[in-house]
Amino acid sequence: MKLPSDQRKTRPIAGVLFKLPLMIDCETFEGFITEYLDGVMPMRRHFVFTMHLRLCPECRAYLKQYEKTIAMTRSQSEIGYSEMGMGPVPDDLVNAVLAAQNVAVKK
Repeated sequence: MKLPSDQRKTRPIAGVLFKLPLMIDCETFEGFITEYLDGVMPMRRHFVFTMHLRLCPECRAYLKQYEKTIAMTRSQSEIGYSEMGMGPVPDDLVNAVLAAQNVAVKK
């Protein structure tokens, strides 16, 4: 997530801070989000990640939206077929779809 050039000009201190040792840029931060949310980030990387998070309002907003998206996706996937007015998918339909996929792959 790179900042547009006009935003970089208004935050010159951020450009300097993100070049210091043990600091990461926004693109690297974005690459570490799933590791952070899964709680499997090594301690040193966690420190660097949280330091960037404290200093970068754009990445704080991005992480917040990312977490909201995950929560919304999970809540939608927890809706069962019966709640949507649908019963289980018939086995013959599943078999027909799988057979059609196999035929399409073989062509």
